[in-house]
Amino acid sequence: MEVKLDDKDRKEANMCAILDQIENKGIETGKREGMRIGENHGIQSVSKLIGILIQQGRTGELEMLRDQSYCKELLNKYHLL
Repeated sequence: MEVKLDDKDRKEANMCAILDQIENKGIETGKREGMRIGENHGIQSVSKLIGILIQQGRTGELEMLRDQSYCKELLNKYHLL
């Protein structure tokens, strides 16, 4: 079944499609920006944690930061998350 649209209906359908594209682009931009901010925050937090461990003479634990659960435990302990 084919539905024929007059010019007004075609323009409205076109406008809805354009608005959907704009909205989707905005969502994607927001996701990318959020990821960038989160990544920067993570880097800063781990850098601060490394500084704390070095300051406390716990350099042997730096290698252990590769274990994500241990790293997260220390980040929580020092209130860096």
